[in-house]
Amino acid sequence: MNANELKISAPAVSLVAEEVDIIGQLLTLESAAVLELGCGKAEITRAIALKAGSILALEVDETQLEKNLTINDLQNVRFGHGAAEDIPAYDSSFDIVTMFKSLHHVPVERMDSAFLEISRVLKPGGFAYISEPVYAGAFNGILAIFHDERVVREAAFAAIKQAVLAIWRSGLLTSLESNRRKIVLLFNLTFWPGAILN
Repeated sequence: MNANELKISAPAVSLVAEEVDIIGQLLTLESAAVLELGCGKAEITRAIALKAGSILALEVDETQLEKNLTINDLQNVRFGHGAAEDIPAYDSSFDIVTMFKSLHHVPVERMDSAFLEISRVLKPGGFAYISEPVYAGAFNGILAIFHDERVVREAAFAAIKQAVLAIWRSGLLTSLESNRRKIVLLFNLTFWPGAILN
């Protein structure tokens, strides 16, 4: 497989796994400084907080952020207001940056800015983990009647593909298959080393 063969969905793939289990296999969370973009209700935040050194969990929705600020049992987590395209953090601050099904909520015209910001705040050798829902299947057809996310999910995939291609062109990767620990593409999961998008 090469970077030009990335696909938004793979109907033949039937792997089902809890995202927290995948994260545990791919990321070294122990003592890591983690930035979670679009933390929502902090469900995955709670799971990764069990191992991470520290987490800055950012949310753009003020109402959800107010609820998160009442969480008092996560001593290594700090909640804050912030968006992926304008991260309120210093350069090279984090070992890991995560986005769990939130990239498609970034305004389409700002998705590239989000990747530049992720690169900016990652430490050299850091990792970005971006997980996006696949737009496929009957459920999406039903959901589209009320809220069609096809365009934004396709835009998110295009932004991910562009970021992966930028890494590929940088020469840091020679094969997606042989560098499976560097880039993992499992239907809705993209993962890559950071601090190299320029």
